[in-house]
Amino acid sequence: MSIEIGRDPPALAALSGLAAFRSRFLAQRNAVIGSVIVAIVVAVAILAPLLAPYAPNAQNLADRLQPPGPAHWLGTDELGRDILSRLIFGARVTLGIVALVSVVTA
Repeated sequence: MSIEIGRDPPALAALSGLAAFRSRFLAQRNAVIGSVIVAIVVAVAILAPLLAPYAPNAQNLADRLQPPGPAHWLGTDELGRDILSRLIFGARVTLGIVALVSVVTA
């Protein structure tokens, strides 16, 4: 097998294309920030059972309408449910809807 001078083999061409994409992508500050935000939301959705301090649907009427504090970082709602836990588990629902909309529009 001979390689002509001045021509890249297909594997090297693909790598150089990937490197060019990476450099163009990293030059766009907003694209990098957006990707980091999406990665954080995906990580929170995947790790929701480990990150949430309380069960998202557990009601505790004694703790209803509590303001933000050490026990409930974002407070509680009218049924005493922890808002932070509901927000963390809500990331899963949001990503499911986004995936469904992406599939339908494609």
